[in-house]
Amino acid sequence: MFDLYRMRLKCLLRNKEGLFWCLLFPIVLSTFFNIAFSNLYSGEKFNSIPIAVIDNAAYQKDVAFQSVLKSVESSEDGKKMFKVTIGSEDKVKDLLKSDKVMGYINVEDNYSLSVMESSIDQTIVKSFLDSYRGHANIITSVLKKDPSKLETVTKELMSSNSYIKEQVSTTNEPDTTVNYFYALIAMACLFAADWGLEEVSAIQANQSVQGARINIAPVHKMKLLFCNLLAACTIQFICQVCLLAYLIFALHVEFGNQIPFVMLTSAVGCIAGLTVGAMVSSIITKNKHLKSSILMLVSLGGSFLSGLMISDMKIMIQEKAPIISYINPASLITDALYSLYYYDTHARFFTNIILLCILSIIFIGITYIFTRRRDYASL
Repeated sequence: MFDLYRMRLKCLLRNKEGLFWCLLFPIVLSTFFNIAFSNLYSGEKFNSIPIAVIDNAAYQKDVAFQSVLKSVESSEDGKKMFKVTIGSEDKVKDLLKSDKVMGYINVEDNYSLSVMESSIDQTIVKSFLDSYRGHANIITSVLKKDPSKLETVTKELMSSNSYIKEQVSTTNEPDTTVNYFYALIAMACLFAADWGLEEVSAIQANQSVQGARINIAPVHKMKLLFCNLLAACTIQFICQVCLLAYLIFALHVEFGNQIPFVMLTSAVGCIAGLTVGAMVSSIITKNKHLKSSILMLVSLGGSFLSGLMISDMKIMIQEKAPIISYINPASLITDALYSLYYYDTHARFFTNIILLCILSIIFIGITYIFTRRRDYASL
């Protein structure tokens, strides 16, 4: 039995076209993904807004405003809201003309803001000044009417009550781009369907010359099929390991700290893909092009529904037609990897793995029924 497995392994390694689609194509596609997504969020990074303040008598007397500027210019996490420059009126105007600051503030003119052009930064600074003016007017009014309430009012203005509690279920930063790579892994697993198709066709007398010879040979057909599928699964899993190594070490795609479970997902995904191909090949006996077309639809269609082309597609399917998510191997593989990255518990992960195993058993059962007893008029 081991000799059958070993010989089939050697035959599969000579299949250059099959190795290209299972190994090189996913690696090339993942490289393009990495190039496309590398600077996707660079434009969303917040940078400190450079502003200037005229250093006049009004600014020197306004100790409260000076304190507020210092507080927004420094923070514990190192992210400054504003980068403040203090200078004379001529200096800050020159800074604005040379585009070194977004605008300048004149405390003497009721905290007016002068800018060259409208922008989101200008809106942020204006909102900040409006808020400060509002608080300052409230405090001034309290001082005139009832100074004893100043401390209470100040505390209310400075306090920031939060009515929403954030519950963190993961230590990993949210990153929507990883779902594309997870869907790519799922697609690569489903490419094993081509191996399954070839292995079943190879033992069917009415599908290949090799199958005719095998059916008159003194070898149990199901035993040979098992060895062939095991060899194909081995090749596919090795290709998956190479793909994962490339994603982790070359492209630095995040999978969390649960690599053994990622490997388990790939192994189960390979089996699911292999058995899909075997099932289709056992049911459809005549037209090889039809079988290949169906498997292409299963692989690419399933990957599309799992978010390979559109990340939100997976969420849309779960909302509109959740049953598809439970019978689509690509969605189950993608969701298993997703759950490993985002969640600290394994309940969702093992749910996906169990569903993949159930689907694989169903596919194997159908393959067995259609291949175990098939009579031929002549060979």
